[in-house]
Order: sequence, then structure tokens, then C-alpha cells
Amino acid sequence: MLRCAVLAVLATPLAAGALSAQPMQLSDPTPRWVSVSFEISPRDLPGQTRTHFSRSFPAWLEPGAADHTARVTVDGRVVERHLLFDDDPVPESFSHFVWVFDTRTGHVRSASVAGTVRKPVDWGFFRTEVETDITIEMNTESPAGFRRSQRILGHELFRFCDSPGDDRCTLVEPARYDPGTGYVNAVGEVEIQTGFVTTHSFSPLGEAVFSELGAEQDFAQSARSAQEPAAKASAALPSVSSRGTP
Repeated sequence: MLRCAVLAVLATPLAAGALSAQPMQLSDPTPRWVSVSFEISPRDLPGQTRTHFSRSFPAWLEPGAADHTARVTVDGRVVERHLLFDDDPVPESFSHFVWVFDTRTGHVRSASVAGTVRKPVDWGFFRTEVETDITIEMNTESPAGFRRSQRILGHELFRFCDSPGDDRCTLVEPARYDPGTGYVNAVGEVEIQTGFVTTHSFSPLGEAVFSELGAEQDFAQSARSAQEPAAKASAALPSVSSRGTP
């Protein structure tokens, strides 16, 4: 119930909130602070899109290493303290959440982040808590989806799939960056390394709205807000059955 309440406080309907600011201008290569809001639908609805978005967090835009690219970086602490708060991340273990955009097409060439979380694991004959390494990779150029939820090591997991011809695979439509709204939906997978077991789940963390920081916005205040604890009902990692679902 608490997680549902926090989600309700953080989320705003897409039409009324996240799209009201001026969209981030990828065509402007000037290094600067921008802001980003993430879609935060409940973890048991990995295919739900364009519904509820978080409040804004600061991100740094700069030219990418390759021609015609822009790199947008979200502090790893935002991932730990907001996007994956429910999954008990190991403090300071997460890399920055780095997005690389093609400035000509709006495609996300890559959106990636990695870190470590603590997860209870059910081995059948005993339960324990282990540190689990996760690597998230997404883009808007390749198909990605999920299969029906499956229990693995005591967790409900939506396994990653990417075959358009597989009837068991529910594909989630990617969306390149829209310069008119700031909306983008990069899709991909989470590699989860638990002991000697490696699994792959669908990642919904690539759905976001990027905006310019208005002249009236104080970045120092935005940066401080990024450190405040908050929860996200994330579908990127398997949920623990003992916690239930929203």
C-alpha cells in the first residue's frame, strides 16, 4: 500500500504533466542542463506506456563522441534513489544512466546503466539474500518485448524476447525521440547475474520525456531534489513475491 501511495504522489498523467515543458532540443549542441521524467507504471504492467510519469530530474546534455550524436547523462544516484529504490540498490554502485541520441533521426542508439542490488533468492532448499549485478541496455532501433511472467528463484520475472514471429512474445513498440513533445521510448533488456544464474528480463526504463530547463528553473534546487529518497514501481527487475504487487 505504501508503494502505491508513493507512486501516486510521484506520478502525473502524461498529457497534464510531463509534456507541458519545452521539449529538449537535440539540434542544439550547446552543453547544458536539461530535465527528464520517467514513466513509472507498476512493475506488473511492463507493457503499459504513456500513462504516469515521475517528477523531473536533472540531466546533462553534451555532444556525443560520434558525429551527429548527443549524449545525455542522468546521475547514477537518481537510478538508485528513485528509479530502483524498491530493489534495495547497493549505495554508490550504479553507473550514470547514459543516453546516446542520433541528432538527425531522433533514434536512441543506446541507453545504458549498470549496478548492484540486494535480492532475496529462493534456491528451493533455503532462502538467502545475495548481491545481484544488473546491466540494462536499450535502444529504439531493435525490437524488444516480454513473455508471460515466470517465477525464477522466488521472483516474478518478465523474460526478455525480441522475435516478431513468436506468439508468446509481447513486443513493446519503441519510439524515437519526438522533438515536438520530448517523448521517447527505448526498449531492451536487463541482464541479471545472481550467483551462477544469468537471466534476461524486459526493461521499461527507457520510456521518458526530456525537456529544456526554463529560465525560471533553478538547477541547484533540481539537483538537490534528485537526492531525496523516493520509490519507483520498476518492472525492470523481478519483483519479490513476499512484497506483493501494487
